[in-house]
Amino acid sequence: MRRLKNIGELIKAALPYKSRPQQVYELFEHKFRINTSFRDYYRFGFYKSDESWTEKSMYLGPHGSRYWPFEGNSLRYDRLFVIKSMQKCILMGAGLPTPRLLLKVGAEYPVNSLEKFREALEQIDIPVVTKFDGGGGGGNIYALERNATGFAYDGEPVDADWIWEKYQGQIERGFIVEERIENHPVLGALHPNSINTLRLNVVKTADRKWHFLKPLLRIGRGGAHVDNMSARGVFAALDENGVARIGYCKYDDNEYAVHPDTGMQIEGLQVPFFKEALELVVYGSKTFGFMQTLGWDIAVTANGPMVIEVNTGWNFESLQQRLGPLLTPEIAAGLTPRAWFTPWDKTHMYPNYLRKYRGGWWQRLMAARRRYWTERLRARADTSGT
Repeated sequence: MRRLKNIGELIKAALPYKSRPQQVYELFEHKFRINTSFRDYYRFGFYKSDESWTEKSMYLGPHGSRYWPFEGNSLRYDRLFVIKSMQKCILMGAGLPTPRLLLKVGAEYPVNSLEKFREALEQIDIPVVTKFDGGGGGGNIYALERNATGFAYDGEPVDADWIWEKYQGQIERGFIVEERIENHPVLGALHPNSINTLRLNVVKTADRKWHFLKPLLRIGRGGAHVDNMSARGVFAALDENGVARIGYCKYDDNEYAVHPDTGMQIEGLQVPFFKEALELVVYGSKTFGFMQTLGWDIAVTANGPMVIEVNTGWNFESLQQRLGPLLTPEIAAGLTPRAWFTPWDKTHMYPNYLRKYRGGWWQRLMAARRRYWTERLRARADTSGT
Protein backbone atom coordinates (compact mmCIF):
# COMPACT_ATOMS: atom_id res chain seq x y z
CA MET A 1 0.00 0.00 0.00
CA ARG A 2 2.81 2.41 0.84
CA ARG A 3 4.41 1.85 -2.57
CA LEU A 4 1.09 2.48 -4.32
CA LYS A 5 0.63 5.64 -2.28
CA ASN A 6 4.11 6.85 -3.22
CA ILE A 7 3.47 6.14 -6.91
CA GLY A 8 0.19 8.06 -6.69
CA GLU A 9 1.98 11.04 -5.14
CA LEU A 10 4.62 11.02 -7.88
CA ILE A 11 2.00 10.92 -10.62
CA LYS A 12 0.08 13.73 -8.96
CA ALA A 13 3.18 15.92 -8.64
CA ALA A 14 3.84 15.53 -12.37
CA LEU A 15 0.30 16.43 -13.46
CA PRO A 16 1.06 20.16 -13.99
CA TYR A 17 3.53 19.05 -16.65
CA LYS A 18 2.06 15.88 -18.15
CA SER A 19 -1.35 14.22 -18.05
CA ARG A 20 -1.66 10.68 -16.71
CA PRO A 21 -1.80 9.11 -20.20
CA GLN A 22 1.24 11.14 -21.24
CA GLN A 23 3.14 9.99 -18.16
CA VAL A 24 2.35 6.34 -18.81
CA TYR A 25 3.48 6.68 -22.42
CA GLU A 26 6.72 8.42 -21.41
CA LEU A 27 7.47 5.90 -18.68
CA PHE A 28 7.62 3.13 -21.25
CA GLU A 29 9.35 5.30 -23.83
CA HIS A 30 12.15 6.17 -21.37
CA LYS A 31 12.50 2.52 -20.40
CA PHE A 32 12.79 1.33 -23.99
CA ARG A 33 15.00 4.15 -25.24
CA ILE A 34 17.51 4.64 -22.39
CA ASN A 35 16.61 1.95 -19.82
CA THR A 36 15.37 4.50 -17.25
CA SER A 37 13.39 2.95 -14.40
CA PHE A 38 9.94 4.27 -13.62
CA ARG A 39 10.98 5.84 -10.31
CA ASP A 40 14.01 7.58 -11.85
CA TYR A 41 11.72 9.14 -14.45
CA TYR A 42 10.20 11.04 -11.53
CA ARG A 43 13.30 11.32 -9.34
CA PHE A 44 15.24 13.18 -12.02
CA GLY A 45 12.24 15.16 -13.24
CA PHE A 46 12.28 13.84 -16.80
CA TYR A 47 8.57 14.62 -17.12
CA LYS A 48 9.35 18.34 -16.99
CA SER A 49 12.77 18.25 -18.62
CA ASP A 50 13.67 19.50 -22.06
CA GLU A 51 16.93 17.53 -22.04
CA SER A 52 17.74 15.45 -25.10
CA TRP A 53 17.78 11.65 -25.03
CA THR A 54 21.58 11.75 -24.99
CA GLU A 55 21.59 14.08 -21.98
CA LYS A 56 19.06 11.95 -20.10
CA SER A 57 21.07 8.81 -20.76
CA MET A 58 23.98 10.31 -18.80
CA TYR A 59 22.17 9.72 -15.48
CA LEU A 60 23.07 6.68 -13.39
CA GLY A 61 20.05 4.88 -11.94
CA PRO A 62 20.08 2.17 -9.25
CA HIS A 63 17.12 0.40 -10.84
CA GLY A 64 18.15 0.72 -14.45
CA SER A 65 19.99 3.19 -16.66
CA ARG A 66 21.76 3.36 -19.98
CA TYR A 67 25.15 2.92 -18.31
CA TRP A 68 26.12 1.12 -15.11
CA PRO A 69 29.87 1.19 -14.33
CA PHE A 70 29.32 -0.53 -10.95
CA GLU A 71 28.90 -3.75 -12.89
CA GLY A 72 32.67 -3.61 -13.47
CA ASN A 73 33.36 -3.88 -9.73
CA SER A 74 33.89 -7.59 -9.25
CA LEU A 75 32.45 -9.21 -6.14
CA ARG A 76 35.66 -11.19 -5.98
CA TYR A 77 37.46 -8.11 -4.65
CA ASP A 78 34.65 -6.34 -2.83
CA ARG A 79 35.68 -7.65 0.57
CA LEU A 80 38.96 -5.78 0.21
CA PHE A 81 37.03 -2.52 0.38
CA VAL A 82 34.04 -3.36 2.58
CA ILE A 83 36.18 -4.61 5.47
CA LYS A 84 37.84 -1.41 6.64
CA SER A 85 40.79 -3.05 8.40
CA MET A 86 41.60 -5.01 5.25
CA GLN A 87 41.27 -1.88 3.11
CA LYS A 88 43.54 0.01 5.49
CA CYS A 89 46.27 -2.60 5.17
CA ILE A 90 46.05 -2.51 1.38
CA LEU A 91 46.22 1.29 1.30
CA MET A 92 49.31 1.29 3.49
CA GLY A 93 50.85 -1.55 1.48
CA ALA A 94 50.32 0.43 -1.74
CA GLY A 95 52.13 3.41 -0.24
CA LEU A 96 49.02 5.61 -0.16
CA PRO A 97 48.99 8.12 2.70
CA THR A 98 46.25 7.17 5.17
CA PRO A 99 45.70 7.44 8.95
CA ARG A 100 47.54 4.64 10.76
CA LEU A 101 45.63 1.54 11.78
CA LEU A 102 46.30 1.07 15.51
CA LEU A 103 43.97 -1.76 16.57
CA LYS A 104 41.61 -4.35 15.13
CA VAL A 105 39.10 -5.43 17.75
CA GLY A 106 36.51 -8.19 17.43
CA ALA A 107 35.58 -11.79 18.01
CA GLU A 108 37.82 -13.00 15.16
CA TYR A 109 40.81 -10.76 15.94
CA PRO A 110 43.61 -11.18 18.52
CA VAL A 111 42.07 -8.37 20.59
CA ASN A 112 38.84 -10.28 21.12
CA SER A 113 37.81 -9.48 24.69
CA LEU A 114 37.15 -6.44 26.81
CA GLU A 115 40.16 -7.22 29.01
CA LYS A 116 42.52 -7.35 26.03
CA PHE A 117 41.01 -4.16 24.63
CA ARG A 118 41.57 -2.33 27.92
CA GLU A 119 45.22 -3.34 27.89
CA ALA A 120 45.73 -2.39 24.24
CA LEU A 121 43.98 0.97 24.56
CA GLU A 122 46.20 1.96 27.49
CA GLN A 123 49.21 1.80 25.16
CA ILE A 124 47.78 4.44 22.80
CA ASP A 125 48.70 8.02 23.67
CA ILE A 126 47.36 9.95 20.66
CA PRO A 127 43.86 11.07 19.54
CA VAL A 128 42.00 8.27 17.76
CA VAL A 129 38.91 7.47 15.73
CA THR A 130 36.94 4.26 16.19
CA LYS A 131 34.91 2.76 13.33
CA PHE A 132 32.79 -0.30 12.69
CA ASP A 133 34.92 -2.71 10.64
CA GLY A 134 32.55 -2.84 7.70
CA GLY A 135 30.22 -0.73 5.60
CA GLY A 136 28.77 1.58 8.20
CA GLY A 137 27.53 4.46 6.06
CA GLY A 138 29.13 6.96 8.43
CA GLY A 139 27.53 5.52 11.59
CA ASN A 140 29.24 4.39 14.78
CA ILE A 141 32.24 6.67 14.29
CA TYR A 142 33.69 8.22 17.44
CA ALA A 143 36.48 10.80 17.44
CA LEU A 144 38.29 10.63 20.77
CA GLU A 145 40.70 13.13 22.28
CA ARG A 146 43.65 11.97 24.39
CA ASN A 147 44.49 13.78 27.62
CA ALA A 148 46.56 13.08 30.73
CA THR A 149 43.91 10.87 32.32
CA GLY A 150 42.65 8.98 29.26
CA PHE A 151 40.24 9.56 26.38
CA ALA A 152 37.35 11.99 25.99
CA TYR A 153 34.42 12.16 23.59
CA ASP A 154 32.82 15.59 23.10
CA GLY A 155 34.58 16.73 26.26
CA GLU A 156 33.28 13.85 28.42
CA PRO A 157 35.68 11.20 29.78
CA VAL A 158 35.27 7.75 28.21
CA ASP A 159 37.11 4.47 28.69
CA ALA A 160 37.54 1.11 26.98
CA ASP A 161 34.30 -0.16 28.49
CA TRP A 162 32.35 2.73 26.95
CA ILE A 163 33.85 2.10 23.49
CA TRP A 164 33.32 -1.66 23.74
CA GLU A 165 29.66 -1.16 24.62
CA LYS A 166 29.13 1.05 21.55
CA TYR A 167 30.09 -1.85 19.27
CA GLN A 168 28.71 -4.71 21.34
CA GLY A 169 25.91 -5.47 18.91
CA GLN A 170 28.45 -5.75 16.07
CA ILE A 171 31.36 -7.32 17.93
CA GLU A 172 31.29 -10.37 15.66
CA ARG A 173 32.44 -8.12 12.83
CA GLY A 174 34.47 -5.92 15.12
CA PHE A 175 35.74 -2.36 14.97
CA ILE A 176 39.02 -0.60 14.32
CA VAL A 177 40.95 2.12 16.09
CA GLU A 178 42.94 4.42 13.86
CA GLU A 179 44.99 7.57 14.20
CA ARG A 180 42.95 10.77 14.26
CA ILE A 181 44.16 13.42 11.84
CA GLU A 182 43.54 17.15 11.63
CA ASN A 183 42.01 19.24 8.84
CA HIS A 184 44.00 21.76 6.91
CA PRO A 185 43.27 25.06 8.71
CA VAL A 186 41.27 26.35 5.72
CA LEU A 187 38.88 23.38 5.83
CA GLY A 188 38.95 23.03 9.61
CA ALA A 189 37.58 26.55 10.00
CA LEU A 190 34.40 25.51 8.18
CA HIS A 191 33.41 22.98 10.86
CA PRO A 192 36.10 21.99 13.38
CA ASN A 193 34.38 18.89 14.78
CA SER A 194 34.53 16.84 11.57
CA ILE A 195 37.16 15.91 9.03
CA ASN A 196 35.77 17.77 6.02
CA THR A 197 36.67 15.59 3.07
CA LEU A 198 36.76 15.65 -0.69
CA ARG A 199 34.56 13.03 -2.35
CA LEU A 200 36.24 12.18 -5.63
CA ASN A 201 34.21 9.65 -7.61
CA VAL A 202 36.01 8.17 -10.58
CA VAL A 203 35.17 5.75 -13.39
CA LYS A 204 37.44 3.84 -15.76
CA THR A 205 36.61 3.73 -19.46
CA ALA A 206 37.53 1.11 -22.04
CA ASP A 207 40.84 2.85 -22.80
CA ARG A 208 41.78 2.28 -19.11
CA LYS A 209 41.75 5.99 -18.34
CA TRP A 210 40.17 7.25 -15.11
CA HIS A 211 37.71 10.14 -15.16
CA PHE A 212 36.40 12.32 -12.31
CA LEU A 213 32.63 12.65 -11.89
CA LYS A 214 31.90 16.09 -10.40
CA PRO A 215 34.27 16.42 -7.42
CA LEU A 216 32.69 17.47 -4.13
CA LEU A 217 33.65 19.09 -0.85
CA ARG A 218 31.73 17.62 2.09
CA ILE A 219 31.36 19.58 5.32
CA GLY A 220 29.98 18.48 8.67
CA ARG A 221 27.48 20.52 10.65
CA GLY A 222 25.74 20.59 14.01
CA GLY A 223 28.83 19.38 15.88
CA ALA A 224 28.80 16.00 14.11
CA HIS A 225 32.09 14.12 13.78
CA VAL A 226 31.31 13.00 10.22
CA ASP A 227 30.67 15.06 7.13
CA ASN A 228 28.47 12.83 4.98
CA MET A 229 24.95 13.55 3.80
CA SER A 230 23.37 10.95 6.10
CA ALA A 231 24.61 13.08 9.03
CA ARG A 232 22.91 16.14 7.47
CA GLY A 233 26.18 17.46 6.17
CA VAL A 234 26.57 20.10 3.47
CA PHE A 235 28.15 19.33 0.10
CA ALA A 236 29.47 21.75 -2.49
CA ALA A 237 30.49 20.98 -6.06
CA LEU A 238 34.05 21.92 -7.01
CA ASP A 239 35.19 23.34 -10.32
CA GLU A 240 38.23 22.06 -12.20
CA ASN A 241 40.51 24.20 -10.02
CA GLY A 242 39.05 23.10 -6.69
CA VAL A 243 36.98 26.23 -6.06
CA ALA A 244 33.73 25.49 -4.22
CA ARG A 245 30.36 26.49 -5.54
CA ILE A 246 27.39 27.17 -3.25
CA GLY A 247 26.78 24.51 -0.60
CA TYR A 248 23.64 22.42 -0.33
CA CYS A 249 21.99 20.18 2.27
CA LYS A 250 19.45 17.65 1.00
CA TYR A 251 17.71 17.28 4.37
CA ASP A 252 16.51 20.87 4.64
CA ASP A 253 16.78 21.55 0.88
CA ASN A 254 18.66 24.77 1.56
CA GLU A 255 21.60 26.41 -0.15
CA TYR A 256 24.47 27.73 1.94
CA ALA A 257 26.94 30.32 0.68
CA VAL A 258 28.32 30.36 4.22
CA HIS A 259 28.35 27.56 6.78
CA PRO A 260 25.13 27.58 8.87
CA ASP A 261 27.05 26.99 12.14
CA THR A 262 30.36 28.78 11.81
CA GLY A 263 29.48 31.49 9.29
CA MET A 264 32.62 30.67 7.28
CA GLN A 265 32.46 31.24 3.54
CA ILE A 266 31.79 28.13 1.44
CA GLU A 267 31.08 29.54 -2.00
CA GLY A 268 34.33 30.59 -3.64
CA LEU A 269 36.56 28.74 -1.18
CA GLN A 270 39.76 27.37 -2.72
CA VAL A 271 40.47 23.82 -1.54
CA PRO A 272 44.15 23.49 -0.58
CA PHE A 273 46.25 20.79 -2.29
CA PHE A 274 43.43 20.11 -4.76
CA LYS A 275 45.75 19.21 -7.64
CA GLU A 276 47.71 16.88 -5.36
CA ALA A 277 44.45 15.22 -4.23
CA LEU A 278 43.49 14.53 -7.85
CA GLU A 279 46.91 13.06 -8.57
CA LEU A 280 46.67 10.87 -5.46
CA VAL A 281 43.29 9.48 -6.56
CA VAL A 282 44.50 8.75 -10.09
CA TYR A 283 47.52 6.90 -8.70
CA GLY A 284 45.36 4.97 -6.22
CA SER A 285 42.77 4.10 -8.86
CA LYS A 286 45.45 2.69 -11.13
CA THR A 287 46.65 0.62 -8.18
CA PHE A 288 43.12 -0.82 -7.91
CA GLY A 289 42.76 -1.10 -11.67
CA PHE A 290 40.77 -4.33 -11.35
CA MET A 291 37.75 -2.17 -10.38
CA GLN A 292 35.82 0.14 -12.71
CA THR A 293 34.43 2.81 -10.40
CA LEU A 294 35.51 4.00 -6.96
CA GLY A 295 34.48 6.74 -4.56
CA TRP A 296 37.48 8.20 -2.73
CA ASP A 297 37.16 10.09 0.57
CA ILE A 298 40.19 12.35 0.77
CA ALA A 299 41.14 14.44 3.80
CA VAL A 300 43.31 17.48 3.25
CA THR A 301 45.77 18.10 6.06
CA ALA A 302 48.38 20.80 6.52
CA ASN A 303 50.88 18.40 4.93
CA GLY A 304 48.75 17.38 1.96
CA PRO A 305 45.97 14.92 1.03
CA MET A 306 45.35 11.58 2.77
CA VAL A 307 43.02 8.70 1.90
CA ILE A 308 40.34 8.16 4.55
CA GLU A 309 38.63 5.32 2.69
CA VAL A 310 37.65 3.98 -0.71
CA ASN A 311 34.08 2.98 -1.61
CA THR A 312 33.03 0.56 -4.33
CA GLY A 313 29.38 1.52 -3.94
CA TRP A 314 28.90 5.25 -3.60
CA ASN A 315 25.86 7.54 -3.47
CA PHE A 316 24.86 9.18 -6.73
CA GLU A 317 21.09 9.72 -6.61
CA SER A 318 21.11 12.83 -4.40
CA LEU A 319 24.06 14.27 -6.31
CA GLN A 320 22.30 13.94 -9.65
CA GLN A 321 19.07 15.40 -8.33
CA ARG A 322 21.06 18.46 -7.36
CA LEU A 323 23.89 18.64 -9.91
CA GLY A 324 22.51 16.84 -12.94
CA PRO A 325 23.95 13.74 -14.64
CA LEU A 326 27.35 12.51 -13.51
CA LEU A 327 28.42 11.10 -16.87
CA THR A 328 29.37 13.03 -19.97
CA PRO A 329 29.12 11.83 -23.59
CA GLU A 330 32.93 11.55 -23.69
CA ILE A 331 32.98 9.23 -20.65
CA ALA A 332 29.92 7.29 -21.78
CA ALA A 333 31.63 6.53 -25.11
CA GLY A 334 34.03 4.31 -23.17
CA LEU A 335 31.33 2.44 -21.21
CA THR A 336 29.13 -0.48 -22.16
CA PRO A 337 25.55 0.66 -22.87
CA ARG A 338 22.65 -1.33 -21.45
CA ALA A 339 19.21 -1.70 -23.03
CA TRP A 340 16.01 -2.54 -21.16
CA PHE A 341 16.17 -6.17 -22.30
CA THR A 342 19.87 -6.63 -21.45
CA PRO A 343 20.60 -8.79 -18.39
CA TRP A 344 23.06 -7.18 -16.03
CA ASP A 345 24.59 -7.82 -12.66
CA LYS A 346 22.49 -5.84 -10.16
CA THR A 347 24.65 -6.85 -7.20
CA HIS A 348 25.33 -3.31 -6.06
CA MET A 349 21.67 -2.37 -6.36
CA TYR A 350 20.37 -5.00 -3.97
CA PRO A 351 19.31 -3.47 -0.59
CA ASN A 352 21.10 -6.16 1.47
CA TYR A 353 24.42 -5.46 -0.24
CA LEU A 354 26.33 -4.72 2.98
CA ARG A 355 24.34 -6.82 5.43
CA LYS A 356 26.99 -9.51 5.86
CA TYR A 357 30.51 -10.20 4.66
CA ARG A 358 29.07 -12.54 2.05
CA GLY A 359 26.36 -10.07 1.09
CA GLY A 360 22.66 -10.79 0.58
CA TRP A 361 21.00 -13.64 -1.26
CA TRP A 362 21.59 -12.02 -4.64
CA GLN A 363 25.36 -11.93 -4.15
CA ARG A 364 25.44 -15.55 -3.05
CA LEU A 365 23.31 -16.56 -6.03
CA MET A 366 25.59 -14.70 -8.44
CA ALA A 367 28.70 -16.18 -6.83
CA ALA A 368 27.23 -19.70 -7.04
CA ARG A 369 26.37 -19.16 -10.70
CA ARG A 370 29.90 -18.01 -11.47
CA ARG A 371 31.43 -20.96 -9.64
CA TYR A 372 29.18 -23.36 -11.54
CA TRP A 373 30.12 -22.03 -14.95
CA THR A 374 33.80 -21.72 -14.03
CA GLU A 375 33.85 -25.38 -13.04
CA ARG A 376 31.98 -26.36 -16.22
CA LEU A 377 34.44 -24.48 -18.40
CA ARG A 378 37.43 -25.88 -16.52
CA ALA A 379 36.09 -29.44 -16.85
CA ARG A 380 35.49 -28.91 -20.55
CA ALA A 381 39.03 -27.59 -21.00
CA ASP A 382 40.47 -30.59 -19.13
CA THR A 383 38.44 -32.99 -21.26
CA SER A 384 39.53 -31.38 -24.51
CA GLY A 385 43.13 -31.36 -23.30
CA THR A 386 43.18 -35.08 -22.68
